[in-house]
Amino acid sequence: MKNALRPLAVAAVLATSAIYFSGPQAATPDPKGWYGTPVAEGRADRIVEITPTTRVVNVDENQIVKFVVAGRGESFMWQFNGGRSVIPLAAIAPDGAVAQPVSVYVAPDPMEGSLAE
Repeated sequence: MKNALRPLAVAAVLATSAIYFSGPQAATPDPKGWYGTPVAEGRADRIVEITPTTRVVNVDENQIVKFVVAGRGESFMWQFNGGRSVIPLAAIAPDGAVAQPVSVYVAPDPMEGSLAE
């Protein structure tokens, strides 16, 4: 009896998997989402000017930062709620907004305290 049901169980699992993975939730997630969230114009916790000599920017987790590209008049806002990491600014900036490589270092949110407490 066990051997007779095994092919039926495998077929059921495969059919369920095919249905699940063919839906809209199977779409590849946007890698920018791993870094945080774009923010429409509004209140920013910080404004950072990106000049041709800027190579590093330090921000805190959950901070909303407005980046202004000097000399180009372009700006964009980002909330760093994706976790602590080092992010290439070009990965979250609009296409062509940043000419040189800039690393964004995301530090722990100072308002959340530490795990040692």
